[in-house]
Amino acid sequence: MKDNINIRFKGYGWGDCRVTWSRDGVKKTIPDLKAELLEILEKIDGRPVPTQPASNIPRRKNTNVWGIMTKFQRVCDDKKTAEIDDHDQGCRRQ
Repeated sequence: MKDNINIRFKGYGWGDCRVTWSRDGVKKTIPDLKAELLEILEKIDGRPVPTQPASNIPRRKNTNVWGIMTKFQRVCDDKKTAEIDDHDQGCRRQ
């Protein structure tokens, strides 16, 4: 059960599939983990599986924007996205 859950959380990078392995210091039972896995499978029904792993490049934390984003912030975000794409493509060519 843990492997199936971890494949979705760690392998695919789906943060909403995170599961705790214990509750109040007591490890979850197999039926509890089965129920968690079934909830995850219902939640991700139809979600495409990523074909490539995510890059671990440092990025600016996504924060709430109050008002309108500045032009400088948009340019920086676009530049960083392009750098990440270039890095991914360069790594995959190797």
